[in-house]
This record gives sequence, structure tokens and C-alpha cells, in this order.
Amino acid sequence: MSSQPAPTIPSCSAQAIIDWVFSEGRRIESSNRFVHQLAHQMNHHGAAIDRLMVSLLTLNPQLVATSETWDKATDITRPIHASHGVRDTERYIGSPLQAIYETHKRVHQRLDRLPEDAHRAYTELAEDGYIDYLALPVLFGETSEPGAAIVICTKREGGFSEADIESFRRIRDYLAPVLEVHALRYLSRSLMNTYVGKRTSEKVLAGMIKRGDADVINAALWFSDLRDFTRLTETLAPAQVLEMLNDYFEFVAAAVTAQGGEILRFIGDAMLIVFPIDDNMCEQTACQAAIDA
Repeated sequence: MSSQPAPTIPSCSAQAIIDWVFSEGRRIESSNRFVHQLAHQMNHHGAAIDRLMVSLLTLNPQLVATSETWDKATDITRPIHASHGVRDTERYIGSPLQAIYETHKRVHQRLDRLPEDAHRAYTELAEDGYIDYLALPVLFGETSEPGAAIVICTKREGGFSEADIESFRRIRDYLAPVLEVHALRYLSRSLMNTYVGKRTSEKVLAGMIKRGDADVINAALWFSDLRDFTRLTETLAPAQVLEMLNDYFEFVAAAVTAQGGEILRFIGDAMLIVFPIDDNMCEQTACQAAIDA
């Protein structure tokens, strides 16, 4: 007798999941909620998954990727943001995600048959009772580079059959355009927040883009720059100047964000920051928040 597990996703069930993706699923704007609902749909139609992660590569000064991970035991979908430095860590080097993004091929690993030198990404899941691991690259547009990855894990005895994997591959192909929209939406918000500020980016994305459009706000203003910056640029190496600016911006940003401030603009070595006066912060509170920062 064959030890191959019986398929859990009939062809008709895979089609039902695809139909949901293109009817209700594509209208869900929140990536967190989309992954949560997708996991429920897949289990409802027999996929027998216990963990689902969708990872999206992004263009962000601080992040290289953002992901949403659903766990069946808690029925919670958690967001995880990966900084650029993660690619130099043991957590990433040798991991299945590195293999996905560098080889562009699927990764399938039984977790109950791990070699002694297995990566911790596998061993940690095995310790939690997972039996099988499948990661699939997702291609966007005409590029040959994966723009996302889907990771599916199960605790089901026997793991995934070849028929299951083929169903997941088919579902992945239909998920690609929807995930690309999520990635582009995250990218647009990320870039707008970075270069014009969260408040202004929300206005722009809501349609305030015509010449003459304006927004009047009440706020306490913070304007600061570095003492003797001109002299520093003339005496320090460019790399040292950039490192100093990055440290300075990060230090100030942490201070003002903690007090409810928002950076509107970087101007060379200067920073323009607002502490909005609104329903959540009166004039006195806004001014005090600026001083505290």
C-alpha cells in the first residue's frame, strides 16, 4: 500500500476557493483580514491547514517585507514586519524563504522527517506539532522575480499529498493578481507616508491631488536642524555625514512619534514636525507634547 496521504482538496473545492478570491476576497482591502478570511475559506473547503503566511516584498526605507500569519490554534492573524537587516541574520540565511526568493522554486519539507542540521524555521514548527511545510513563490506582472511568498503548514497526519500541492499551486496562481494589488496598495501608502507624512498621504490617496487643493490644520510646530551642519559637511567624509543624519533623524523621530507628533518634511539637516490640535489633543496638550518630545 502507498504511504501517500489522500488528497484533502478536491478539484471542485479548489475552484470554490478561487471563486471566493475573485468575488468577496478581492474586495477586502486589509491584508490582515484577507489572509484571515482566506485561511478560513481554505479550511472550509477541505485544505486542512493549521498555519498560513503571506509574505509581501515591499519598497520601504525601513522594511524589506511585510507578512500576515494566521494560526489555527488561536485563530489570530499577526502582522510581522522584516527590516532590511534581516537578510544578514541566521533567521533568514538558509531559511526556506531565502530559497524561495533566490531560486524562485517551491519548497516542500516534511517536518516529521527533518535532517539533524535542519534550519530553525523548520525545527520550531516541528516542535509545535506541525507535520508538513509548503512554500510557494508568487510572481507579479511580467517580472521573473517573486514579489511574494505563500507558506502553508499542516498538523494533519500524513501531510500534503501531491494532489494537495497541485491544488495549492493552482490557487496560488489565481491569488497572484489579488496579492499584487495588496502589495501595490501597501507600497503606495508606505512611500506616501515616508515622503509627505501620514496625514498628507491620507489626503492625497483620498483624492486631494488637484492644483490648489489645500488643507488647513491647527497644530504646534516643531522646526529643528543640526548646529554647525555646514562645517560638518565640509570636514567629514560623505559616508560619515549620512550616518550622522540617519542617527539624528531616527533619534528625533522616535521622540516626537512617542508624543503624537508627525514628521512632515526633511529639509537637508532640518525637520518640520507637527503636533495636531484636534479632538484628541487640545492646544495646551499639543504644545506640551512638543516640549516633552
